[in-house]
Amino acid sequence: MKIWSAEIRELETLFTSLRGRFPEMEKELEQLIKFDDANVVLLYSRRCLEVIITDLCECELKRPRKTEPLKGIIDKLNREEKVPSHIITSMQNLNSLSTYGAHPKEFDPEQVKPVLKNLKNLNNS
Repeated sequence: MKIWSAEIRELETLFTSLRGRFPEMEKELEQLIKFDDANVVLLYSRRCLEVIITDLCECELKRPRKTEPLKGIIDKLNREEKVPSHIITSMQNLNSLSTYGAHPKEFDPEQVKPVLKNLKNLNNS
């Protein structure tokens, strides 16, 4: 997808930097980079968010995620100020936008770009 070329290059760089350190994230990023279908990209973006949230749950909240919905954990991370507010907003937006991938509907891929950039920045922090 030409519209995503800059972001895909950034994700490829991130993928290379994570190699061997975060196998769960590596697996999801690899899938995200390979696909050209916007709906599949949303689904794998959500999977990446789930991996990030699971890690934050263990590292910041000091507990396993188990089956708690993403929204609840994102809200808790926000209430406890464990993650910057702009990252929380990106997480909330990606969580909402990912329903377009699960239930394909028309959407503008430009909506997702800022969310992915913020999540990438969180991972680099």
